[in-house]
Amino acid sequence: MMGIFLLSQIPLFIEEFARGGGGGSGGGDGAGGILVLVGLISYTPMHLLGRTLRKKWYKTSGWGISQFITWIIAIIIALTVLVLIPLVHSFYFALYVSIPLSVGAIAGAGAGLYNWFEKVRQSEQVRKALAAAEKNDTSWNEKKLSQYAQGIFFKFQQDWSSFNTESMKRYLSPAYQNHIFLMLHALNGAHRVNKMSNVKIATALITHAADSTDDSKDMFVIGFTASASDQLIDTRTGKSLYVDNGTFTEFWRFVRTGNTWLLDGIDQATASLTQARVDIKDFAAKNGLYYSLDWGWLLLPADGYLFSKGKFGISDINNHVIGFVNNVLTQAYTYQPVAESRGYVKDQYLVMQTNVPKEYGRILVKRKTGIINWPVGGGLTHIKMEWGEFNDMYDVYASDLERVTSFELLNPAFMSILRDLPYEVSIEVVDNVVYIFTAAGTNAAHYASLYSVLLKAHKEMKL
Repeated sequence: MMGIFLLSQIPLFIEEFARGGGGGSGGGDGAGGILVLVGLISYTPMHLLGRTLRKKWYKTSGWGISQFITWIIAIIIALTVLVLIPLVHSFYFALYVSIPLSVGAIAGAGAGLYNWFEKVRQSEQVRKALAAAEKNDTSWNEKKLSQYAQGIFFKFQQDWSSFNTESMKRYLSPAYQNHIFLMLHALNGAHRVNKMSNVKIATALITHAADSTDDSKDMFVIGFTASASDQLIDTRTGKSLYVDNGTFTEFWRFVRTGNTWLLDGIDQATASLTQARVDIKDFAAKNGLYYSLDWGWLLLPADGYLFSKGKFGISDINNHVIGFVNNVLTQAYTYQPVAESRGYVKDQYLVMQTNVPKEYGRILVKRKTGIINWPVGGGLTHIKMEWGEFNDMYDVYASDLERVTSFELLNPAFMSILRDLPYEVSIEVVDNVVYIFTAAGTNAAHYASLYSVLLKAHKEMKL
């Protein structure tokens, strides 16, 4: 009963927080301010604890115990101060001390662990812009826009899960349609499906609106806070590679075509905006490719030497570029075995990935980086090539000697291209996927130069 009582008080506490802690000399009454200040005594440390544990353990095997520890501490604090009520025999002590401290501890734990109060918000400026736009054009009716966008939200989850590209054509802009179809093509090529089920919207608010005299330039962004059973499945085995049943926040951008609004992009609230690179986006556009900041773990490779440290929920792929190059699906991205949000980033790679029609088994052409170069293991055999200079610079490992000899890139002319680069580059092949990668840097200049190497590799492989 006490737990139910505490939970029932959280909305009241938040209301008092808004009224009493709004800032400024005229905001809130004195009682509300006292409740807020006292509540913050327990709210703040519990919020910091929950947020710290979330940052380090969210979506890992330690997430369960992190939640357990945080809630146990919060409940102990809440019960301890409530026990004092009958001892003190004071209504005011209960109202202004015990209850705020108890509710603050519970609210702080939830806010830190689950981002309870970091919801999508709509500014007064956007509200006024929508109202002004509707006066001249009924297409800007906020309620109808929100209802329409929510319908597309549910429809997209369904179509994405079933690879229903025909249905998507009805509500995606041409540019975003191409991008999404490429991503689905890549997912299918990786033998994966991303099933979204039990989708529920908690919040849907328009966060940005741009009304132009030219209707074709009209645009609005709506923020969704939602929950779903988000499951990444290996279609060959039926095994779940990753499951997330938590909440998420996304910002969906719609553009106008006549009286129809088309979905033109989705931005993840979890994406690290500090990693967004306009220069890499320009590189993609220049080469007829498509850029996105963050695609999570959907396309994180699960096999091979380079990705042996990669883990769903831990690693990160950012600044993703995708498109067809010489009619071959090609991707470029930054790969971090340990995501930046989880602390110090030791390793960071720029990867060019291309699918080829031929299978080579497993091959690793690894640049030597020091005096001692340890064997890579994993069932691969170390192979000496015929030219000595190459052996001084690279180690070659393969799972099949016969197939490695047919790998077109293992020739002096192409390897000299790698040797002449101002940074170290290695190559890995996993069946029919070729990875060209470096740890030298991830700026647009490296994207461009490694892309030129990829084009030369395509030429060698007659793609």
